[in-house]
Amino acid sequence: MKAAQKGRHRRRGKADAPALFFLLLALSPAAAARAETTIEHVAGRGLSIHTNPAEAKAYVDGIERGRTPLLLSDLAPGTHTILLTKDHYENFERRLSFPSTGRLNIILDLTPVRSLVHISLIDGQTGQPIPTNTPTLELSVDNKAQPTAPLTLNLPEGRRTIQARLFGYEEAKETVNVEQGRESSLQLTLHPAPLRLEYVKANRTSFNPHNPGDLGALIVSFSVSAPGYGALSVRDPDGTTIFEETIGDGAGSGAQPTPFKTRNQQAHWRGETTDGRTAPDGPYRIHLELSAEPPTTEAPQDAPPPQAELTINIDSRALIQPHNLQRGKAGLVNAERPQTLPQGSLQVEGAIHAGTFSTDTLPFTIGARYTPIATIEITAAATIAPQYTSPTPQTNIGAALTIKKELRRSLGIRPAVAAGATYAWINGQSDTPTQMSAGVSLNSAFSWSLPANITLIASPAILWTGKDGHPAEAAPQLDLGAGAHWQRSYLAAGLSLRTIYGFAGFRPGPTPLALSAELRLNPPPSTIVFGAVATCILTSPTPHISAGLTIGFIH
Repeated sequence: MKAAQKGRHRRRGKADAPALFFLLLALSPAAAARAETTIEHVAGRGLSIHTNPAEAKAYVDGIERGRTPLLLSDLAPGTHTILLTKDHYENFERRLSFPSTGRLNIILDLTPVRSLVHISLIDGQTGQPIPTNTPTLELSVDNKAQPTAPLTLNLPEGRRTIQARLFGYEEAKETVNVEQGRESSLQLTLHPAPLRLEYVKANRTSFNPHNPGDLGALIVSFSVSAPGYGALSVRDPDGTTIFEETIGDGAGSGAQPTPFKTRNQQAHWRGETTDGRTAPDGPYRIHLELSAEPPTTEAPQDAPPPQAELTINIDSRALIQPHNLQRGKAGLVNAERPQTLPQGSLQVEGAIHAGTFSTDTLPFTIGARYTPIATIEITAAATIAPQYTSPTPQTNIGAALTIKKELRRSLGIRPAVAAGATYAWINGQSDTPTQMSAGVSLNSAFSWSLPANITLIASPAILWTGKDGHPAEAAPQLDLGAGAHWQRSYLAAGLSLRTIYGFAGFRPGPTPLALSAELRLNPPPSTIVFGAVATCILTSPTPHISAGLTIGFIH
């Protein structure tokens, strides 16, 4: 039998919307959990009641029958009045008809009783009201953030802890008893805070000033408690100060900085000295010191100024360059590069491709590379290639994971060297349209730095391939890739080629040669990367030609 009655009400809640990479959809507030009150007939006899929260008193025709969750199998057919009560929640009352067969099932979320609380803020030093239209005001109830405009809260009944946080003041906290149907007022007194350094962190422990934009900058993030100024100084291994800068709102714009107006601040150092030269490789001490303006009376006058010190390294060989990731190997399309990202750095890339593939498809890929430990890089990629006009449409899916160890960096004519391993799985096939090869491979990569920002690359590998990622035979194949890469500031270009040579029955002889050209652009601040790639696979009698667009970020 279909439900006799059904109603809905919305549960109060909050949905977070974190900033994610462009391909990941942000969570919408509309996706917040929605409560339902459901009354329906199910198999069985009598009455079943479930409430959230539980332990609600249940009355039938004015007689208390127990607490939820509750099952009453002896309820006579006919019309009965159901009443549910719980402290601090609205009563639920409904007159319902019970059939002679079947059970009535009630599932509902109880609605909290709410009342208005009007909040005002007072300066504890002057006794004057504090304006509440400041963007730095933060308000919470029982550790849950609340809107700050207007300062009237509609709160559930019961004891509630209300907390106010405002830049330049100490945190204030009070407990209020919210009573049903009774509005109340709460005055929070905030006392001026002395200038404190509450949090300090650098975005990197090692950086290369020659990397473009923010990729070549040390960013020191810190939090302060009150208005004031900061001074950043950099000392070399001999203790000599090579760089100094005043930090405050408006710093770096050419105007005289004004005192901090917000808690969260940043200072940038791009590896330069006071006279504009780039500091040489080596360790440096970053000293951050705060000064109040005007001097606060809250802190003792002889107290040392808030300060912190960090140690970082300049490493001109720590390159942060975006690579192609579509095959699950980082480098050019057809040639893996030996360079790894600096420790803690991350690149994420998405791409869509179109072309004259062997099947009618429009594949797209997403990949990521990360260096959890210095010189050890993990790269992962997934390809999804739906077939649209095939007589038996299916989706070609591939996934690959590579672990690479950078063994040696390039120095003069000595090449950079890396070694690693890859596992790739592809459903029902040995390759994807984006040239990912199923199976297990042992990889090597070499690169030679030449004048004019050109790098030559060779990446021979041993591949055991087969459908679904299972090697088809014990004899391996040679996976041969090579290429040339050019990089200048925000722009990079590359040419690469690849073939696979088999010695046994699964895929004997060389595969058709794949030729690729690619272009990448990461304009300031250089963390967003745009790219284009074109590939020609020299199949007979007609070559397969494809092109793709990429976008991603690198940090």
